[in-house]
Amino acid sequence: MFFEDLELPDLVKKSLKDTTAFDLQRAGYTVTGSPANLSIPRTMRNSMARRISLRRPKLAEIDALREAIDEARARGEEEEAERL
Repeated sequence: MFFEDLELPDLVKKSLKDTTAFDLQRAGYTVTGSPANLSIPRTMRNSMARRISLRRPKLAEIDALREAIDEARARGEEEEAERL
């Protein structure tokens, strides 16, 4: 529309030819989604960290410590019970 009054068709063609299209590209990784967007080593490391943290402390260890605390208090060793 701007060039119709000037009758300069070459400028219209050049201005349309010089337009650039931008292609979006992801920067970084995601924790969910397609395997192409995942960082496999980081995902596995986080998975192992979750698994380790969910198992600690084990229920058997907690029960053993509670029993040791109860026994120490029954013997009158309050300092030992506090330490445990």
